[in-house]
Amino acid sequence: MKSSSTYLSSPTTPESSNLTESIVDSPHIIHSNFFKGAGKDSLEGGGDNYFDDETEGFDSQGEETNFFTKTIQSTLLRKKRRCSLVSNLKNIFSSPQSKPEGDENQSFLAISIIMESLPALLFSVVGGILTGRLLERVQGWDAFIGVPEFFILLPVLMNLKGNLEMNLAAQLSTSANVGHLDTPDQLKSLFIGNLTLLQVRALIVSLIASSLSFLLGILSRNHLPSLKHIPPKPGKLIADIGWSNKLRGGYYEFLLLLSAGMLASSANCAFLGTLMCGLVITCRMFHFNPDNITTPVAASMGDLLTLIFLSLTASLFVKFAHTIASTVVFIILLSSIGFHCYITLKNDYVRQYLPVGWAPLILAMFISIMTGLILRNEISRFEGYAIIAPVLTGITGNIGTISICRISTSLHSKSLDKKKEDSLRVGLVLLGLSLTVLIGFTSWSCLVGNLKLSALFTFGFMICITVCSMVSLLLAYYLTHKLWDYGCDPDIYAIPLLNSMMDVIGQTMLVITFIIFS
Repeated sequence: MKSSSTYLSSPTTPESSNLTESIVDSPHIIHSNFFKGAGKDSLEGGGDNYFDDETEGFDSQGEETNFFTKTIQSTLLRKKRRCSLVSNLKNIFSSPQSKPEGDENQSFLAISIIMESLPALLFSVVGGILTGRLLERVQGWDAFIGVPEFFILLPVLMNLKGNLEMNLAAQLSTSANVGHLDTPDQLKSLFIGNLTLLQVRALIVSLIASSLSFLLGILSRNHLPSLKHIPPKPGKLIADIGWSNKLRGGYYEFLLLLSAGMLASSANCAFLGTLMCGLVITCRMFHFNPDNITTPVAASMGDLLTLIFLSLTASLFVKFAHTIASTVVFIILLSSIGFHCYITLKNDYVRQYLPVGWAPLILAMFISIMTGLILRNEISRFEGYAIIAPVLTGITGNIGTISICRISTSLHSKSLDKKKEDSLRVGLVLLGLSLTVLIGFTSWSCLVGNLKLSALFTFGFMICITVCSMVSLLLAYYLTHKLWDYGCDPDIYAIPLLNSMMDVIGQTMLVITFIIFS
Protein backbone atom coordinates (compact mmCIF):
# COMPACT_ATOMS: atom_id res chain seq x y z
CA MET A 1 0.00 0.00 0.00
CA LYS A 2 1.38 3.38 -0.94
CA SER A 3 1.61 5.67 2.08
CA SER A 4 1.50 9.43 2.21
CA SER A 5 5.21 9.56 2.96
CA THR A 6 5.83 8.28 -0.56
CA TYR A 7 4.34 11.44 -1.98
CA LEU A 8 6.24 13.64 0.43
CA SER A 9 9.55 12.47 -0.98
CA SER A 10 8.71 13.15 -4.65
CA PRO A 11 10.70 16.01 -6.29
CA THR A 12 9.14 18.90 -8.19
CA THR A 13 9.65 18.65 -11.94
CA PRO A 14 8.20 20.25 -15.06
CA GLU A 15 6.31 16.99 -15.55
CA SER A 16 4.51 17.65 -12.27
CA SER A 17 3.31 20.94 -13.74
CA ASN A 18 1.80 19.05 -16.67
CA LEU A 19 0.25 16.63 -14.21
CA THR A 20 -1.18 19.58 -12.32
CA GLU A 21 -2.86 20.87 -15.45
CA SER A 22 -4.42 17.48 -16.18
CA ILE A 23 -5.64 17.19 -12.61
CA VAL A 24 -7.19 20.66 -12.67
CA ASP A 25 -9.03 19.69 -15.82
CA SER A 26 -10.54 16.78 -13.84
CA PRO A 27 -12.22 18.35 -10.78
CA HIS A 28 -13.31 14.99 -9.37
CA ILE A 29 -9.70 14.26 -8.38
CA ILE A 30 -8.77 17.78 -7.33
CA HIS A 31 -7.97 16.62 -3.78
CA SER A 32 -5.30 13.93 -3.74
CA ASN A 33 -2.07 13.07 -2.05
CA PHE A 34 -0.26 14.72 -4.96
CA PHE A 35 -1.23 18.14 -3.61
CA LYS A 36 0.01 17.15 -0.18
CA GLY A 37 3.41 16.10 -1.44
CA ALA A 38 4.98 16.10 -4.85
CA GLY A 39 3.03 19.02 -6.23
CA LYS A 40 3.31 21.14 -3.12
CA ASP A 41 6.27 23.21 -4.28
CA SER A 42 4.74 23.76 -7.68
CA LEU A 43 1.49 24.89 -6.10
CA GLU A 44 2.90 27.14 -3.36
CA GLY A 45 5.84 29.39 -4.01
CA GLY A 46 7.89 26.99 -6.05
CA GLY A 47 5.28 26.78 -8.76
CA ASP A 48 4.91 30.57 -8.82
CA ASN A 49 8.65 31.08 -9.22
CA TYR A 50 8.75 28.56 -12.00
CA PHE A 51 6.09 30.38 -13.98
CA ASP A 52 7.54 33.81 -13.20
CA ASP A 53 10.99 32.75 -14.41
CA GLU A 54 9.54 31.44 -17.63
CA THR A 55 7.54 34.57 -18.33
CA GLU A 56 10.52 36.81 -17.55
CA GLY A 57 12.58 34.85 -20.06
CA PHE A 58 10.04 35.55 -22.77
CA ASP A 59 9.57 39.21 -21.82
CA SER A 60 13.34 39.84 -21.96
CA GLN A 61 13.34 39.13 -25.65
CA GLY A 62 11.88 42.60 -26.25
CA GLU A 63 11.13 43.38 -29.83
CA GLU A 64 12.00 39.84 -30.95
CA THR A 65 8.91 38.48 -29.20
CA ASN A 66 6.68 37.03 -31.88
CA PHE A 67 3.19 35.66 -31.96
CA PHE A 68 4.37 32.15 -31.02
CA THR A 69 6.15 33.46 -27.90
CA LYS A 70 3.07 35.39 -26.77
CA THR A 71 0.99 32.24 -27.14
CA ILE A 72 3.37 30.32 -24.85
CA GLN A 73 3.30 33.19 -22.34
CA SER A 74 -0.49 33.10 -22.28
CA THR A 75 -0.49 29.32 -21.74
CA LEU A 76 1.93 29.59 -18.82
CA LEU A 77 -0.14 32.33 -17.19
CA ARG A 78 -3.25 30.18 -17.44
CA LYS A 79 -1.33 27.36 -15.74
CA LYS A 80 -0.34 29.76 -12.97
CA ARG A 81 -3.94 30.83 -12.40
CA ARG A 82 -5.14 27.23 -12.34
CA CYS A 83 -2.47 26.20 -9.84
CA SER A 84 -3.40 29.17 -7.67
CA LEU A 85 -6.97 27.86 -7.67
CA VAL A 86 -5.73 24.41 -6.67
CA SER A 87 -3.67 25.98 -3.86
CA ASN A 88 -6.82 27.58 -2.45
CA LEU A 89 -8.87 24.38 -2.70
CA LYS A 90 -6.33 21.78 -1.66
CA ASN A 91 -7.43 21.81 2.02
CA ILE A 92 -11.08 21.05 1.28
CA PHE A 93 -10.87 17.69 3.03
CA SER A 94 -8.08 18.53 5.48
CA SER A 95 -8.17 16.27 8.53
CA PRO A 96 -9.03 17.63 11.96
CA GLN A 97 -5.91 15.85 13.20
CA SER A 98 -3.66 18.14 11.17
CA LYS A 99 -4.52 21.34 13.02
CA PRO A 100 -1.65 22.92 15.02
CA GLU A 101 -1.76 22.44 18.73
CA GLY A 102 -1.80 25.11 21.40
CA ASP A 103 -3.93 26.29 24.30
CA GLU A 104 -6.67 27.67 22.03
CA ASN A 105 -6.59 24.62 19.80
CA GLN A 106 -6.78 22.30 22.83
CA SER A 107 -10.01 24.06 23.80
CA PHE A 108 -11.23 23.62 20.23
CA LEU A 109 -10.20 19.94 20.42
CA ALA A 110 -12.31 19.38 23.53
CA ILE A 111 -15.30 21.15 21.98
CA SER A 112 -14.98 19.19 18.73
CA ILE A 113 -14.84 15.87 20.60
CA ILE A 114 -17.94 16.80 22.59
CA MET A 115 -19.87 18.02 19.54
CA GLU A 116 -18.97 14.94 17.49
CA SER A 117 -18.97 12.15 20.09
CA LEU A 118 -21.96 13.14 22.23
CA PRO A 119 -24.58 12.60 19.47
CA ALA A 120 -22.93 9.28 18.57
CA LEU A 121 -23.01 8.10 22.20
CA LEU A 122 -26.64 9.19 22.59
CA PHE A 123 -27.45 7.36 19.36
CA SER A 124 -25.84 4.22 20.79
CA VAL A 125 -28.09 4.48 23.87
CA VAL A 126 -31.17 4.80 21.66
CA GLY A 127 -29.97 1.84 19.61
CA GLY A 128 -29.56 -0.24 22.75
CA ILE A 129 -33.06 0.64 23.94
CA LEU A 130 -34.57 -0.23 20.56
CA THR A 131 -32.67 -3.53 20.53
CA GLY A 132 -34.03 -4.43 23.96
CA ARG A 133 -37.59 -3.52 23.00
CA LEU A 134 -37.38 -5.52 19.78
CA LEU A 135 -35.94 -8.52 21.60
CA GLU A 136 -38.96 -8.52 23.92
CA ARG A 137 -41.22 -8.82 20.88
CA VAL A 138 -39.34 -11.42 18.84
CA GLN A 139 -38.72 -13.84 21.72
CA GLY A 140 -42.31 -15.02 21.34
CA TRP A 141 -41.98 -15.72 17.62
CA ASP A 142 -42.32 -19.32 16.42
CA ALA A 143 -38.68 -19.50 15.33
CA PHE A 144 -37.33 -18.67 18.79
CA ILE A 145 -39.86 -20.92 20.53
CA GLY A 146 -39.30 -23.85 18.19
CA VAL A 147 -35.50 -23.52 18.03
CA PRO A 148 -34.38 -22.10 21.40
CA GLU A 149 -30.74 -22.32 20.32
CA PHE A 150 -31.37 -18.97 18.66
CA PHE A 151 -31.29 -17.50 22.18
CA ILE A 152 -27.70 -18.76 22.46
CA LEU A 153 -26.76 -17.69 18.94
CA LEU A 154 -28.10 -14.14 19.23
CA PRO A 155 -25.74 -12.69 21.91
CA VAL A 156 -22.74 -14.51 20.45
CA LEU A 157 -23.52 -13.21 16.97
CA MET A 158 -24.11 -9.70 18.32
CA ASN A 159 -20.71 -9.73 19.99
CA LEU A 160 -18.87 -10.99 16.92
CA LYS A 161 -20.69 -8.79 14.43
CA GLY A 162 -20.32 -5.71 16.62
CA ASN A 163 -16.56 -6.22 16.78
CA LEU A 164 -16.36 -6.74 13.02
CA GLU A 165 -18.25 -3.55 12.24
CA MET A 166 -16.22 -1.54 14.74
CA ASN A 167 -13.00 -2.91 13.25
CA LEU A 168 -14.16 -1.78 9.81
CA ALA A 169 -15.11 1.67 11.12
CA ALA A 170 -11.77 2.06 12.91
CA GLN A 171 -9.72 1.01 9.87
CA LEU A 172 -11.61 3.33 7.53
CA SER A 173 -11.35 6.22 10.00
CA THR A 174 -7.59 5.77 10.27
CA SER A 175 -7.26 5.52 6.48
CA ALA A 176 -9.28 8.70 6.08
CA ASN A 177 -7.25 10.67 8.64
CA VAL A 178 -3.87 9.69 7.17
CA GLY A 179 -4.99 10.58 3.64
CA HIS A 180 -5.49 7.15 2.07
CA LEU A 181 -9.04 7.97 0.94
CA ASP A 182 -8.18 11.21 -0.83
CA THR A 183 -7.95 9.81 -4.36
CA PRO A 184 -10.82 8.10 -6.19
CA ASP A 185 -8.76 5.01 -7.06
CA GLN A 186 -7.64 4.44 -3.47
CA LEU A 187 -11.12 5.20 -2.19
CA LYS A 188 -12.75 2.65 -4.47
CA SER A 189 -10.14 -0.05 -3.85
CA LEU A 190 -10.17 0.37 -0.08
CA PHE A 191 -13.96 0.31 0.18
CA ILE A 192 -14.42 -2.71 -2.08
CA GLY A 193 -11.55 -4.53 -0.40
CA ASN A 194 -12.81 -3.83 3.12
CA LEU A 195 -16.36 -4.89 2.25
CA THR A 196 -15.22 -8.21 0.77
CA LEU A 197 -12.90 -8.77 3.74
CA LEU A 198 -15.83 -8.04 6.06
CA GLN A 199 -17.95 -10.62 4.23
CA VAL A 200 -15.26 -13.29 4.65
CA ARG A 201 -14.94 -12.63 8.36
CA ALA A 202 -18.69 -12.36 8.93
CA LEU A 203 -19.49 -15.62 7.16
CA ILE A 204 -16.74 -17.53 8.98
CA VAL A 205 -17.50 -16.17 12.46
CA SER A 206 -21.24 -16.76 11.98
CA LEU A 207 -20.45 -20.33 10.92
CA ILE A 208 -18.44 -20.78 14.13
CA ALA A 209 -21.09 -19.08 16.27
CA SER A 210 -23.94 -21.15 14.82
CA SER A 211 -22.04 -24.41 15.30
CA LEU A 212 -21.15 -23.45 18.86
CA SER A 213 -24.76 -22.54 19.63
CA PHE A 214 -25.97 -25.90 18.36
CA LEU A 215 -23.35 -27.71 20.45
CA LEU A 216 -24.19 -25.76 23.60
CA GLY A 217 -27.86 -26.40 22.96
CA ILE A 218 -27.29 -30.15 22.93
CA LEU A 219 -25.04 -30.10 26.01
CA SER A 220 -27.46 -28.02 28.07
CA ARG A 221 -30.76 -29.16 26.59
CA ASN A 222 -32.53 -29.24 29.93
CA HIS A 223 -31.44 -25.68 30.73
CA LEU A 224 -32.52 -24.01 27.49
CA PRO A 225 -35.57 -21.74 27.35
CA SER A 226 -38.64 -23.88 26.79
CA LEU A 227 -42.28 -23.30 26.01
CA LYS A 228 -43.18 -22.98 29.68
CA HIS A 229 -40.62 -20.19 30.10
CA ILE A 230 -41.65 -18.27 26.96
CA PRO A 231 -45.40 -18.33 26.48
CA PRO A 232 -46.65 -18.46 22.91
CA LYS A 233 -48.71 -15.73 21.36
CA PRO A 234 -52.21 -15.22 22.83
CA GLY A 235 -54.65 -17.81 21.55
CA LYS A 236 -51.90 -20.02 20.12
CA LEU A 237 -51.83 -23.58 21.45
CA ILE A 238 -48.59 -25.30 22.29
CA ALA A 239 -49.71 -28.23 20.17
CA ASP A 240 -49.68 -25.95 17.14
CA ILE A 241 -45.90 -25.83 17.25
CA GLY A 242 -45.30 -29.40 18.35
CA TRP A 243 -43.25 -29.96 15.19
CA SER A 244 -40.34 -28.31 17.01
CA ASN A 245 -39.85 -31.37 19.23
CA LYS A 246 -38.86 -33.43 16.18
CA LEU A 247 -36.65 -30.62 14.90
CA ARG A 248 -34.54 -30.27 18.02
CA GLY A 249 -31.05 -31.73 18.00
CA GLY A 250 -31.14 -33.09 14.46
CA TYR A 251 -29.70 -32.38 11.03
CA TYR A 252 -32.46 -29.95 10.02
CA GLU A 253 -32.04 -27.85 13.15
CA PHE A 254 -28.28 -27.67 12.62
CA LEU A 255 -28.65 -26.52 9.00
CA LEU A 256 -31.41 -24.12 10.06
CA LEU A 257 -29.05 -22.44 12.54
CA LEU A 258 -26.18 -22.34 10.04
CA SER A 259 -28.15 -20.93 7.12
CA ALA A 260 -30.11 -18.39 9.19
CA GLY A 261 -27.02 -17.17 11.08
CA MET A 262 -24.77 -16.92 8.03
CA LEU A 263 -27.39 -15.25 5.81
CA ALA A 264 -28.23 -12.73 8.54
CA SER A 265 -24.53 -11.90 8.98
CA SER A 266 -23.91 -11.54 5.26
CA ALA A 267 -26.91 -9.25 4.71
CA ASN A 268 -26.04 -7.23 7.80
CA CYS A 269 -22.45 -6.73 6.63
CA ALA A 270 -23.49 -5.65 3.16
CA PHE A 271 -25.90 -3.05 4.55
CA LEU A 272 -23.97 -1.77 7.55
CA GLY A 273 -20.58 -1.92 5.82
CA THR A 274 -21.85 0.30 3.03
CA LEU A 275 -23.39 2.61 5.63
CA MET A 276 -20.05 2.90 7.47
CA CYS A 277 -18.24 3.72 4.24
CA GLY A 278 -20.74 6.46 3.50
CA LEU A 279 -20.47 7.78 7.06
CA VAL A 280 -16.68 8.08 6.83
CA ILE A 281 -16.94 9.97 3.52
CA THR A 282 -19.58 12.28 5.01
CA CYS A 283 -17.38 13.00 8.03
CA ARG A 284 -14.51 13.96 5.74
CA MET A 285 -16.70 16.20 3.61
CA PHE A 286 -17.95 18.15 6.64
CA HIS A 287 -14.55 18.25 8.39
CA PHE A 288 -15.59 15.90 11.20
CA ASN A 289 -13.16 13.42 12.69
CA PRO A 290 -14.60 9.94 11.97
CA ASP A 291 -12.66 8.54 14.95
CA ASN A 292 -15.14 10.32 17.23
CA ILE A 293 -18.29 9.13 15.48
CA THR A 294 -18.10 5.85 13.59
CA THR A 295 -17.40 3.20 16.25
CA PRO A 296 -20.34 4.05 18.59
CA VAL A 297 -22.69 4.16 15.60
CA ALA A 298 -21.31 0.85 14.29
CA ALA A 299 -21.75 -0.81 17.69
CA SER A 300 -25.37 0.24 18.23
CA MET A 301 -26.44 -0.28 14.62
CA GLY A 302 -24.66 -3.63 14.55
CA ASP A 303 -26.65 -5.02 17.50
CA LEU A 304 -29.98 -3.74 16.22
CA LEU A 305 -29.49 -4.90 12.63
CA THR A 306 -28.15 -8.29 13.75
CA LEU A 307 -31.33 -8.86 15.75
CA ILE A 308 -33.53 -7.71 12.86
CA PHE A 309 -31.84 -9.81 10.19
CA LEU A 310 -31.54 -12.91 12.39
CA SER A 311 -35.22 -12.70 13.37
CA LEU A 312 -36.25 -12.41 9.72
CA THR A 313 -34.02 -15.20 8.41
CA ALA A 314 -34.95 -17.51 11.30
CA SER A 315 -38.66 -16.94 10.70
CA LEU A 316 -38.18 -17.57 6.98
CA PHE A 317 -36.21 -20.82 7.27
CA VAL A 318 -38.44 -22.25 10.01
CA LYS A 319 -41.25 -22.39 7.44
CA PHE A 320 -39.09 -24.75 5.34
CA ALA A 321 -37.51 -26.56 8.28
CA HIS A 322 -37.96 -30.10 6.96
CA THR A 323 -36.89 -29.36 3.37
CA ILE A 324 -33.54 -28.98 1.64
CA ALA A 325 -33.93 -25.19 1.47
CA SER A 326 -31.55 -24.60 4.40
CA THR A 327 -29.01 -26.99 2.90
CA VAL A 328 -29.04 -25.24 -0.47
CA VAL A 329 -28.65 -21.80 1.10
CA PHE A 330 -25.82 -23.07 3.31
CA ILE A 331 -23.93 -24.46 0.30
CA ILE A 332 -24.31 -21.16 -1.56
CA LEU A 333 -23.08 -19.15 1.43
CA LEU A 334 -20.18 -21.53 1.97
CA SER A 335 -19.17 -21.10 -1.68
CA SER A 336 -19.38 -17.33 -1.37
CA ILE A 337 -16.60 -17.44 1.24
CA GLY A 338 -14.20 -18.64 -1.44
CA PHE A 339 -15.43 -16.00 -3.89
CA HIS A 340 -14.95 -13.15 -1.41
CA CYS A 341 -11.53 -14.53 -0.42
CA TYR A 342 -10.49 -14.42 -4.08
CA ILE A 343 -11.63 -10.79 -4.47
CA THR A 344 -9.88 -9.82 -1.23
CA LEU A 345 -6.59 -11.46 -2.24
CA LYS A 346 -6.59 -9.52 -5.52
CA ASN A 347 -6.87 -6.22 -3.63
CA ASP A 348 -3.44 -4.78 -2.83
CA TYR A 349 -4.76 -2.61 0.01
CA VAL A 350 -6.38 -5.27 2.22
CA ARG A 351 -4.92 -8.63 1.24
CA GLN A 352 -2.46 -8.51 4.16
CA TYR A 353 -5.37 -8.27 6.63
CA LEU A 354 -7.04 -11.53 5.56
CA PRO A 355 -4.99 -13.91 7.75
CA VAL A 356 -4.82 -11.59 10.78
CA GLY A 357 -7.32 -10.49 13.40
CA TRP A 358 -9.02 -13.85 13.98
CA ALA A 359 -7.54 -14.54 17.42
CA PRO A 360 -9.04 -11.49 19.20
CA LEU A 361 -12.46 -12.16 17.64
CA ILE A 362 -12.56 -15.77 18.83
CA LEU A 363 -11.12 -14.85 22.24
CA ALA A 364 -13.72 -12.10 22.65
CA MET A 365 -16.47 -14.57 21.77
CA PHE A 366 -15.41 -17.06 24.44
CA ILE A 367 -14.99 -14.31 27.06
CA SER A 368 -18.54 -13.12 26.38
CA ILE A 369 -19.91 -16.67 26.63
CA MET A 370 -18.12 -17.30 29.92
CA THR A 371 -19.31 -13.96 31.28
CA GLY A 372 -22.91 -14.87 30.56
CA LEU A 373 -22.58 -18.34 32.08
CA ILE A 374 -20.94 -17.00 35.26
CA LEU A 375 -23.25 -14.06 35.88
CA ARG A 376 -26.61 -15.41 34.66
CA ASN A 377 -27.51 -16.84 38.08
CA GLU A 378 -26.61 -13.61 39.88
CA ILE A 379 -28.28 -11.01 37.70
CA SER A 380 -31.79 -12.44 38.04
CA ARG A 381 -31.78 -11.35 41.71
CA PHE A 382 -31.37 -7.64 40.99
CA GLU A 383 -34.24 -5.48 39.79
CA GLY A 384 -33.23 -3.12 37.00
CA TYR A 385 -30.04 -4.98 36.12
CA ALA A 386 -31.28 -5.89 32.64
CA ILE A 387 -31.93 -2.20 31.89
CA ILE A 388 -28.69 -0.76 33.28
CA ALA A 389 -26.10 -3.40 32.32
CA PRO A 390 -26.26 -3.15 28.49
CA VAL A 391 -26.06 0.65 28.57
CA LEU A 392 -23.23 0.67 31.14
CA THR A 393 -21.05 -1.81 29.24
CA GLY A 394 -21.99 -0.24 25.90
CA ILE A 395 -21.12 3.37 26.79
CA THR A 396 -17.91 2.54 28.66
CA GLY A 397 -16.85 0.29 25.79
CA ASN A 398 -17.68 2.99 23.23
CA ILE A 399 -15.54 5.68 24.87
CA GLY A 400 -12.72 3.14 24.97
CA THR A 401 -13.07 2.40 21.25
CA ILE A 402 -13.11 6.13 20.46
CA SER A 403 -9.86 6.48 22.40
CA ILE A 404 -8.37 3.49 20.56
CA CYS A 405 -9.28 4.98 17.18
CA ARG A 406 -7.73 8.35 18.02
CA ILE A 407 -4.53 6.85 19.43
CA SER A 408 -4.25 4.45 16.48
CA THR A 409 -4.63 7.32 14.03
CA SER A 410 -1.91 9.22 15.88
CA LEU A 411 0.42 6.21 15.72
CA HIS A 412 -0.26 5.62 12.02
CA SER A 413 0.34 9.33 11.28
CA LYS A 414 3.87 9.60 12.70
CA SER A 415 5.42 9.50 9.22
CA LEU A 416 3.27 12.48 8.20
CA ASP A 417 5.02 14.82 10.68
CA LYS A 418 1.88 15.35 12.74
CA LYS A 419 2.08 16.20 16.42
CA LYS A 420 0.88 13.71 18.97
CA GLU A 421 -2.42 14.60 20.58
CA ASP A 422 -2.86 15.06 24.31
CA SER A 423 -4.25 11.66 25.36
CA LEU A 424 -4.86 12.82 28.93
CA ARG A 425 -7.01 15.75 27.83
CA VAL A 426 -8.94 13.57 25.37
CA GLY A 427 -9.45 10.95 28.07
CA LEU A 428 -10.86 13.51 30.51
CA VAL A 429 -13.29 14.77 27.87
CA LEU A 430 -14.46 11.22 27.11
CA LEU A 431 -14.78 10.48 30.84
CA GLY A 432 -17.03 13.51 31.24
CA LEU A 433 -19.14 12.41 28.27
CA SER A 434 -19.55 8.91 29.69
CA LEU A 435 -20.68 10.20 33.09
CA THR A 436 -23.08 12.67 31.49
CA VAL A 437 -24.73 10.09 29.22
CA LEU A 438 -25.03 7.38 31.88
CA ILE A 439 -26.34 9.73 34.57
CA GLY A 440 -28.81 11.21 32.09
CA PHE A 441 -30.02 7.77 31.01
CA THR A 442 -30.46 6.58 34.60
CA SER A 443 -32.35 9.75 35.56
CA TRP A 444 -34.62 9.43 32.54
CA SER A 445 -35.33 5.76 33.32
CA CYS A 446 -36.28 6.67 36.89
CA LEU A 447 -38.56 9.48 35.72
CA VAL A 448 -40.49 7.30 33.26
CA GLY A 449 -40.85 4.55 35.85
CA ASN A 450 -38.57 1.90 34.36
CA LEU A 451 -36.21 2.06 37.36
CA LYS A 452 -36.68 2.62 41.07
CA LEU A 453 -33.34 3.43 42.69
CA SER A 454 -32.63 4.45 46.26
CA ALA A 455 -30.37 7.37 47.12
CA LEU A 456 -27.75 4.99 48.51
CA PHE A 457 -27.70 2.88 45.35
CA THR A 458 -27.54 6.00 43.18
CA PHE A 459 -24.39 7.05 45.04
CA GLY A 460 -22.87 3.62 44.54
CA PHE A 461 -23.84 3.61 40.88
CA MET A 462 -22.02 6.93 40.36
CA ILE A 463 -18.88 5.31 41.75
CA CYS A 464 -19.44 2.28 39.51
CA ILE A 465 -19.72 4.22 36.25
CA THR A 466 -16.75 6.43 37.16
CA VAL A 467 -14.52 3.42 37.86
CA CYS A 468 -15.69 1.55 34.74
CA SER A 469 -15.12 4.59 32.52
CA MET A 470 -11.63 5.18 33.90
CA VAL A 471 -10.72 1.51 33.52
CA SER A 472 -11.95 1.53 29.92
CA LEU A 473 -9.85 4.58 29.01
CA LEU A 474 -6.74 3.23 30.75
CA LEU A 475 -7.13 -0.15 29.05
CA ALA A 476 -7.60 1.57 25.69
CA TYR A 477 -4.42 3.62 26.13
CA TYR A 478 -2.10 0.85 27.30
CA LEU A 479 -3.60 -1.87 25.11
CA THR A 480 -3.24 0.24 21.96
CA HIS A 481 0.38 1.17 22.65
CA LYS A 482 1.39 -2.36 23.66
CA LEU A 483 -0.16 -3.89 20.55
CA TRP A 484 1.56 -1.26 18.41
CA ASP A 485 4.91 -2.06 20.06
CA TYR A 486 4.40 -5.75 19.20
CA GLY A 487 3.64 -4.91 15.57
CA CYS A 488 -0.13 -5.51 15.75
CA ASP A 489 -2.60 -3.06 14.24
CA PRO A 490 -4.71 -1.66 17.13
CA ASP A 491 -7.66 -1.08 14.79
CA ILE A 492 -7.91 -4.86 14.37
CA TYR A 493 -6.73 -6.31 17.67
CA ALA A 494 -7.56 -3.77 20.38
CA ILE A 495 -11.30 -3.21 19.90
CA PRO A 496 -12.53 -6.84 20.32
CA LEU A 497 -10.30 -7.35 23.36
CA LEU A 498 -11.41 -4.11 25.00
CA ASN A 499 -15.11 -4.77 24.44
CA SER A 500 -14.94 -8.29 25.86
CA MET A 501 -12.96 -7.12 28.90
CA MET A 502 -15.40 -4.28 29.54
CA ASP A 503 -18.30 -6.77 29.40
CA VAL A 504 -16.65 -8.70 32.22
CA ILE A 505 -15.52 -5.67 34.24
CA GLY A 506 -18.72 -3.66 33.77
CA GLN A 507 -21.10 -6.46 34.71
CA THR A 508 -18.92 -7.56 37.63
CA MET A 509 -18.76 -4.01 38.99
CA LEU A 510 -22.51 -3.63 38.61
CA VAL A 511 -23.18 -6.88 40.50
CA ILE A 512 -20.86 -5.70 43.30
CA THR A 513 -22.69 -2.37 43.38
CA PHE A 514 -26.06 -4.10 43.72
CA ILE A 515 -24.73 -6.34 46.50
CA ILE A 516 -23.17 -3.50 48.52
CA PHE A 517 -25.60 -0.62 47.98
CA SER A 518 -28.99 -2.31 47.52
